[in-house]
Amino acid sequence: MKNIQETYRIKQFFTMRNEGLREAWLAMEQEPETSQFLYYNYVREIFRQTAWLNPAYIPVICCLLDKEGTICAIAPMKWNIGKRKWKMLADIQGCGEAGWLMRRDASDEEKAYMTSTLLNHLGHHAQLRRVLATSPLANQLRSRSEWRCTMSTNCVRIDFSDDIDGYLKTLRPSVRQNIRTAYNRMSRDGMAYELQIFDNKRPIDKQDWTEIMDLYLKRLFGKYKQKKVSNGLKKWYAHLFYRHIKHDTRSLHYLPNSWHAILYIGGKKAAFMSGFVSHAPGKEKSIVVPRLAIDAEASFYSPGMVLVCETLRYLAANTEIRTLNLSRGEEKYKYDMGGTAYPTLDFML
Repeated sequence: MKNIQETYRIKQFFTMRNEGLREAWLAMEQEPETSQFLYYNYVREIFRQTAWLNPAYIPVICCLLDKEGTICAIAPMKWNIGKRKWKMLADIQGCGEAGWLMRRDASDEEKAYMTSTLLNHLGHHAQLRRVLATSPLANQLRSRSEWRCTMSTNCVRIDFSDDIDGYLKTLRPSVRQNIRTAYNRMSRDGMAYELQIFDNKRPIDKQDWTEIMDLYLKRLFGKYKQKKVSNGLKKWYAHLFYRHIKHDTRSLHYLPNSWHAILYIGGKKAAFMSGFVSHAPGKEKSIVVPRLAIDAEASFYSPGMVLVCETLRYLAANTEIRTLNLSRGEEKYKYDMGGTAYPTLDFML
């Protein structure tokens, strides 16, 4: 940008099929710190679901254009028709983080100015949630007296080194004992274990996808949503929605940066995690995991803990990835395995 005080104009897109928008977005998401939850292909599935299945909202991509008509910033938003309020488009179940994108060559000062310009465009009818605490948007919101932070929700990430045995030794003694117990139980009972990885080099096949979806739905509706979908028709639709329609189901199945780790114990699927690989180079690269489930029938062998251990070993030995981001939620196992918290914030006028 030649001049930070340059006059921008707002352009709103009511579709994500515009080629100029797509090219600008794909360029901006190459920033190493950009979350996989803000990538074009991922947000496109959220846009589709919102547009077709949620009549309460109109999805809108608000863009900031400079004098030459170049897209400098992208704010994926949705307008609540009834409440007449702006919200983040990615403020939706299954998505760990919502945010805005800025052109790659922008300085911190320029990003702050562009963020301020977009906020002014939204006016006084907005609720912005799931905002990364260290982002330019969060910094701008904190600086404005009319905005207040209403909630902080932690995500948890595991940063590990090349030496996984050394890393595991840093865990609490009780956790290390639990890990040893899990492996000893499998060895004692003659239950062989195996980890299989599926990525862009080895895409997940139809049978494996169907089986991990069976495991996911069994866990989801058996533990978390049992009371909410107890009757026949509602239960049928919920299963259909989560298996075939939901935005993150489609993303995890079809996107080229999707990634899956499946743990087999005794020849059966005992646990899996599904996520997305980032564009970041070298050891800055990460995997974010919005979906992890275990088979309760294998719980005696602590399959979730074994899955994380074996995944860390695989990543350290075969890739440059050194961050396993377990996304939203503060389940105990995440911290047991050495995870550290980072906050996302909710803001309201």
